[in-house]
Amino acid sequence: MSRFHVYREESIRLLQNYHCGEPFSVFVKKELARDRRKGSRDRKIIADFCYRFFRIGHLFPDKKIEDRLDLALFLTGTNGDLMLPEEWKSYNESTIDEKLKHVGADLSLTCIFPWGSLLSDGIHLSAFQKSFLHQPPVFFRIRPGFENEVIDRLHTEEIPYGIVNEHCISVSPAVKLEMYFSLNKEIVVQDASSQQVVPFIQTVFEKTDAISVWDCCAASGGKSIHLHDLFPQVKIAATDIRKSILHNLQIRFSEAGIRNYVSEVADISKPYKSEEQYDLIMADVPCSGSGTWTRTPEQLTCFQENELINFQTLQREIITNSVPNLKPGGYLLYSTCSAFRCENEEQVLWIENKFQMKSLLYQVIHGSENGADTMFVALFQKNK
Repeated sequence: MSRFHVYREESIRLLQNYHCGEPFSVFVKKELARDRRKGSRDRKIIADFCYRFFRIGHLFPDKKIEDRLDLALFLTGTNGDLMLPEEWKSYNESTIDEKLKHVGADLSLTCIFPWGSLLSDGIHLSAFQKSFLHQPPVFFRIRPGFENEVIDRLHTEEIPYGIVNEHCISVSPAVKLEMYFSLNKEIVVQDASSQQVVPFIQTVFEKTDAISVWDCCAASGGKSIHLHDLFPQVKIAATDIRKSILHNLQIRFSEAGIRNYVSEVADISKPYKSEEQYDLIMADVPCSGSGTWTRTPEQLTCFQENELINFQTLQREIITNSVPNLKPGGYLLYSTCSAFRCENEEQVLWIENKFQMKSLLYQVIHGSENGADTMFVALFQKNK
């Protein structure tokens, strides 16, 4: 049996045994660690085969797993795939459209992403579906003052990179950025679309404003670090329901040189009274994450549509418990990494009606064209 077929058989076994109870990255690491005969290269290739399977989502769902795996490997194949069968390699320079045509897949009839009718306005279903067939790059943001130094080091280390703008850089996922840069001090790993969220605040505040901000779903603090870089006088309060992730935030803030902040473990889905009212609340709310599924493609298989009502309800609870802590005339920045209308535009209408708040702007941030996430952002002002 060829090495390709060994990898293929092991991938089929893993796919048959995966039942969505945990991230596939955790599952595959545990499963492959049980066989000490497999080296790191073997484990990497097998995991890659599985991720390629997930990338075709619901395309030809009636076919057997082994046939769909072959289909996935063909559609996602590149010139660097030395393991793939020789008969496929002549197609490696073909476009995605040509490959889809070769296998008889019409994305208007057969779906990688079968929830097209639920997408936010302006998201092109065909382009969105095709984006899943590529592993996205890693994006990072260059922090102020390190622009020349970072670019020079990319050249010195001969690291191929792409420029989205003067602060946003893309590299291959294979690049170990921590080997070349001081993370959070010089650069912040942050998706290109995510980097567009916080700058919306520049429409209502000046750089020199000493604003008080509550990042109510702070996670590990990427958007708060960006906020600090845009508004150096900012005072940040950061909360999250997870103690471990707030610990990561504290480490990152230390590395980033941020001192003027407080952090607290808090569940904002329940009534919450802060010690002060804020000029700005950033609510990057929990969501389906559908705009990031190119990075976790197993979600194309695992996601159930009935989960959306739970996310929508949770988002509304968080906003309901956040808005009372906003100063009169203050601003709410609502964002998701979702492509679904019910988590985006529908929530804008709900916030406007529920709290009599004016939406100053809202939009989908399209990332499909450059391999970035799809996100949504809306900025509201509370009545004075």
